Order: sequence, then C-alpha cells, then structure tokens
Amino acid sequence: MKLAFDVPEQKKIRLIVNTDAKNEADDQFAIVHALLTPQFLIKGLVAAHFTRQNE
Repeated sequence: MKLAFDVPEQKKIRLIVNTDAKNEADDQFAIVHALLTPQFLIKGLVAAHFTRQNE
C-alpha cells in the first residue's frame, strides 16, 4: 500500500500490542489499527485471554 507520506525508520515507534483479544470486537480493531499504522514498528503481539478469577 503506497501512502502519501513516508515515516523515517528513526521516527518509528517500537510497539508490543498487549490485548485481551478474546473479549470484545474493539480488541481486534485495535490490533489491525496498530498493524496498519505506518509509524508503528510492531515487535510483538500478546493476545491474553480475559477471565475473572472469583466467578
């Protein structure tokens, strides 16, 4: 995908996405948004499951 601008490598933000991707639809949206943001350099993805301990 060609964008109207380029982000220099030294300006990119290293990012680890940590989300409870099992729970609501907004978590999947946040993952895709992070992956498609040209300023982010995704270094990892942690998909934790949301649970409540005392239920």
